[in-house]
Amino acid sequence: MDQHAIVPDGLATGFALILRPAHDRVGVVPLTLVTRRHDEVMTRYRQAQQAFLQADPRQADVHHRADQARQLALDELGAWLHQNVIEPLLEHTAGWGLRREPRLGLVSVAEWAALPFAAAWRADATLPGGKRYAVHDLVLTHVPSGRAFLRAAAVDAVPIDEDVLVVVDPAQSGLAFSRAFGREVTSIFPRATVVARHAGTRQRILDALPSPTRPGASLVHLATHGRTSPEVAIQAADGWLPLSRILDQARGIRPGRPGGVVIVNACVTDVMGSRSADDEAPALDEALTVATSMLAAGAKHVIGTRWPVPDGCAAVLG
Repeated sequence: MDQHAIVPDGLATGFALILRPAHDRVGVVPLTLVTRRHDEVMTRYRQAQQAFLQADPRQADVHHRADQARQLALDELGAWLHQNVIEPLLEHTAGWGLRREPRLGLVSVAEWAALPFAAAWRADATLPGGKRYAVHDLVLTHVPSGRAFLRAAAVDAVPIDEDVLVVVDPAQSGLAFSRAFGREVTSIFPRATVVARHAGTRQRILDALPSPTRPGASLVHLATHGRTSPEVAIQAADGWLPLSRILDQARGIRPGRPGGVVIVNACVTDVMGSRSADDEAPALDEALTVATSMLAAGAKHVIGTRWPVPDGCAAVLG
């Protein structure tokens, strides 16, 4: 990875600190941040996303309007992020002389940790949809903290096909595309264990994650649902599995033990919790999400989501 960009919290004129592994100097990239404007944009996005997550899908009109409001807020936030954060980083990395996209690990603090930097965009009429996203020009990785990055970097990867578990729609909620993915996964991993319906319990998921007495699976793919309120959790066949139970199980794990890959293929699994759409601030620490709890539990790599994902898209990307 080329660098870690530490994105500041609510400063009127902020900066990103750039740490490159092969260099002994810390780079500083000024970021022009208008406090009132960025507060308004981020508040609208946070409230719109939470309102959508709380909308009842059975009330089609209400759910549709909430989704439209969420997408408009995400669009506004993405344009603001590109102009005020991504463009300064692109200008800085252009001077590195790389022949490929820079790889940036973003260590964000406070409310910035909840932002979907990959959705940052600028207008580009040459591309489908007329938008050029940050991921067209950068390889982005979200890092919950410097300590978490160093811990994960020191962990050896378990061979990915050694012990594969796929949990598919454990709550039987109609994830048809994810169930189809579960049927196809054995063509890639012939020895994979595919668990569906009532067998995908909270304990079955915990058993696949590292603990002080066992290493955990080499690849865990969870095709289910996620939530951020009233507590951050993922859905299992017998209820919601909160991240607190994942972290409790991880207590006492030996540092440096090889770890696997966890894909939490559900909505908002890399978003910190919030109490309600009217809240002024999130309820949890900036680094505490389902995805980062998996990382803290001993995984080498974790893939999560920063907004709601439709079943079809999630299955294709899985």
